[in-house]
Amino acid sequence: MNGIIFSISFAFILIPTVLYPPLHKILRIQNTYKSILYFTILLPIISILLLFFDSSDIQNHNTFFSLSPLFFLLLYKYYDRLILRKYERHIYFFVQFNHDIYSDDESDDSTSLELWLKLSLTIFPFLMSAGINYLILDLICKC
Repeated sequence: MNGIIFSISFAFILIPTVLYPPLHKILRIQNTYKSILYFTILLPIISILLLFFDSSDIQNHNTFFSLSPLFFLLLYKYYDRLILRKYERHIYFFVQFNHDIYSDDESDDSTSLELWLKLSLTIFPFLMSAGINYLILDLICKC
């Protein structure tokens, strides 16, 4: 089950940022964003509950890696509001690969700031969850 949660967390971030950037537009819809937010809150809860059933595997368990989709959503909303204030429009993700297959008008208008924000959206959620995993499991619990 840990592998499934790991795969969901990994795909949740890489699909809208790297594989299919136009997918991030669904996060602009408030009801969809809230539904996905509830799912990302439920994901770490399930991961922590799984620890109670098999606590012997705590050293290899990336419990807090399941927080990365939640960090992704929170950072996405923050970055979207930042771009909304600066450019008076939503954030646009640049389509790097397969530009001919899923070309997007928004992609052509994206700025270098949005490219850096997209890069940070790809990396920071993983780093934040790994930092929390290290902080709690290695420094506090010393498991």
